[in-house]
Amino acid sequence: MNPIEKVLDRQLPPAARPGLVSVVLVAGSSAEPGAVLGQLSGLHWPADRMEVVLVLAPGVEFVAQPGVRTVVLDEVATLAAARNAGAAVASGELLAFLAPGVTPNPEWLVHSLGTLRDDARVAAVASRVDDTLGRACFSGATMSFAGQAGHPHAGEPSDAVPDLEADVLFPADEAFVIDAGAFRWVNGFDAEFAVGVECPDLGWRLWLHGFRVRYDPRSRVVTSATDGVDDPECGLFGELCMIYKNYDDAHLHSTLAAAILRGGDRRGGTEDIDRFTSALPQLGEARRKIQASRVTADAEVVQHFVAPFASVTESDQAVLDALGAQQVFSHRRRIAIVTPDVLKAQMAGPAIRAWQIALALSREHDVQLATTVRCELTHPAFPVSHVDDAGLHALEQWCDVLVFQGHIMESHPWLERSKKILVVDIYDPFHLEVLEQARDAPDHDRRRSVRMAVEVLNDQIARGDFFLCASEKQRDFWLGQFAAVGRINPAVYDGGENLEKLLTVVPFGVSDDPPRRTRTALKGVVPGIGPDDHVILWGGGVYNWLDPLTLVRAVDKLRERLPTVRLFFMGLKHPNPDVPAMQMAYETRKLAKELDLVDTHVFFNEGWVEYQDRENYLLESDLGVSTHLDHVETAFSFRTRILDYLWASLPIVATDGDSFAEIIDARGLGITVPAGDVDALEDALFTLLSDDARREQCRTAIAGCVDEFRWNRVLSPIIEFCRDPRHAPDRVDPRQRGFIGDLRAQQMWGRQGWRHRARVVLDHVRRREYEDLSRKVRIRVRTLLFPESDGPAARRL
Repeated sequence: MNPIEKVLDRQLPPAARPGLVSVVLVAGSSAEPGAVLGQLSGLHWPADRMEVVLVLAPGVEFVAQPGVRTVVLDEVATLAAARNAGAAVASGELLAFLAPGVTPNPEWLVHSLGTLRDDARVAAVASRVDDTLGRACFSGATMSFAGQAGHPHAGEPSDAVPDLEADVLFPADEAFVIDAGAFRWVNGFDAEFAVGVECPDLGWRLWLHGFRVRYDPRSRVVTSATDGVDDPECGLFGELCMIYKNYDDAHLHSTLAAAILRGGDRRGGTEDIDRFTSALPQLGEARRKIQASRVTADAEVVQHFVAPFASVTESDQAVLDALGAQQVFSHRRRIAIVTPDVLKAQMAGPAIRAWQIALALSREHDVQLATTVRCELTHPAFPVSHVDDAGLHALEQWCDVLVFQGHIMESHPWLERSKKILVVDIYDPFHLEVLEQARDAPDHDRRRSVRMAVEVLNDQIARGDFFLCASEKQRDFWLGQFAAVGRINPAVYDGGENLEKLLTVVPFGVSDDPPRRTRTALKGVVPGIGPDDHVILWGGGVYNWLDPLTLVRAVDKLRERLPTVRLFFMGLKHPNPDVPAMQMAYETRKLAKELDLVDTHVFFNEGWVEYQDRENYLLESDLGVSTHLDHVETAFSFRTRILDYLWASLPIVATDGDSFAEIIDARGLGITVPAGDVDALEDALFTLLSDDARREQCRTAIAGCVDEFRWNRVLSPIIEFCRDPRHAPDRVDPRQRGFIGDLRAQQMWGRQGWRHRARVVLDHVRRREYEDLSRKVRIRVRTLLFPESDGPAARRL
């Protein structure tokens, strides 16, 4: 067990002093400790914020010096093992490693810590390394698929190498700075099974565990001749061990087999392969630990290999092709899209949206579309299926990215533990809908329904990696809920200050192709609707949060002025059997019957119009209508039926107060009216139905803006995301996971010792900040008395 593992076995690491940097130096058997310490002589960094840890080889004498902690090794060790020993006793919040013979630029730590401070997602900073002859040694990192590490521009004149800051797979052996907790989290260097590739292996494992490594060319060091403590020359054994430990199950066998076949031709390759096979029993345990704790998919990590096949020969390529070793490096992802809505000819909004997302993504990726309810559709571009829990398990295992909506995660709670990238479609804020939907339920049931809806969404928000909503106004609403759940944090913010990499706007869309009439559906077909009648279309379901009652009353009044008016409801019975019958549908039919309008001026389709057939209803109508109640759901809704009206160039009459009302007014797409105002609604309907010129103006305006809502355009954010899918940084970075209940992360980063608390108290007293001190004491006392209220703020005095 290496020294870092021993630290973790004690449950708590050495108390880390905030702001303290522990610089780990190694003095080999032939080194002069004074000369090693002299590497830091020109460093610009406050002495009270730096701890020097000097690791001494056996037999090396050293006279104790103030500010220098020493570790004497029991036996001769590699540089990696010596560094682990130094890190195990370091008390700094950060570890800075300098190899023997390396002289840092005076501002080395200043720039390294600046990069860590400026981006909360970064856990390690790789330094620029030049040699004393003015040649570049490290200005970036590459990795072959078989584990051969490379340094671009190595040996070139240093002044000819561009200074470009970038993410890299691993830092150089010569110098890097790392969060001490992150170093311990991944068990430090593997000095046994990563011989010759210790830093590449460390960097690979950092990425697997959710940390980022950033190359900063301003963080410069210069290296001279080494003093004999360097690791052996890079060899096949270390490379094979590294890829065996770090590739996931889906990609290990093909890449490992290809690496072994290639490695047999290298000098000493046969001996290294034999050594590797002999080490497999011990390697298996190391692999098990890494794979059990990793949080990042191979596809996210290997993009930092940069040039995985740069040295592949023609014969190598034949091996790679035969084994399928290039699959993990492909830009074509496996994407599963799951909806809790029915996939059949009659589809509602959620199913339509899932279908269109699958269609768009299938042009670039391998896609599967699934429903947990009922499936009757097929498509040549992607499989479409119904899945039960076992089927969803299989789908989750297959995919790289899982897109879902509705109550999927509540019905299959194991998804919360999935290590796949989860994209959550929250275009429908159903916890607002249920306020109205459950209004007539018993008080207990209503409270339970609302609470469960909120919990379902909070669980999704806490787990998802990328989120889709329907409008900018809705996005503002969701951001408040994200903040309450803890998803607005430094890691997310540093990934994009407007949080667009976490939550983006993807409205409902309209077909990329214009509607075409394939049959006569209304006029002259539905009894009571003649060829010359004026048809108002209600293009969707009748739900409790909508207001068809005001519309029916307006039609009752309008028939006096316009006897040819006809109102047609496209669907009463929702195609999804899990959606209950709505009280509002019953009330609407009841009112229409009381006013003697049924089958004379108001018509109900008892079923649901087929998705591919809806264009016939739209093209035969004279205007589309959408009326709703004045409540909170309205403010953040996105009426998808209005998109169909735009698709068919149908003038619109709608209640004001939602996102679309603003667009209708601003673009001249129709007329908006106050909620519940029968007279205003009747007048608006009469105006558009009787004024042909006004209707034509609306159609022209609609034609000018409908392209903004084409599916191929509105889906561009998720299309772009799936080209380079990433876990959200705060979901994988353990330093952030401590905020959402990861106990091990809290032990590493959330606890501080009594000495720190004493310093905090003294600092407050010295500055006479008694109110702040009192507040923190109250939080601490409350946490002790009520442990269940513990949280990130309450854990610190």
